[in-house]
Amino acid sequence: MVDLGVKIKNSEQADALNRIYDNCSDQLIHLCIFTLNNLKECVEAIPLHRDKILQQVIESDDIMNRLFTSYPNKSSQEMLDSLKEEYPEHENQFIDYYREHLNLAPSI
Repeated sequence: MVDLGVKIKNSEQADALNRIYDNCSDQLIHLCIFTLNNLKECVEAIPLHRDKILQQVIESDDIMNRLFTSYPNKSSQEMLDSLKEEYPEHENQFIDYYREHLNLAPSI
């Protein structure tokens, strides 16, 4: 059983992260997300802003390029598959980026 003090501390930390995100979301996203793991961690740390974070990532060619090239042992198609699996609600946006910027037709 988690004691009340831990719950309050976790709640205060979540509130602080939400305030940071509200005040400097563009910088936070741009400076923190380089890999799929970074994206997952950011979404998990600030779940209240999940959709906003994902939309910012999708709208940033720089961040999307980083995601698709961050794992040298993973092909672009494999990264697309990972993104689609992790964030199925944004599957079409990831596919559109893949087609437009990587000039590839994904295997769906």
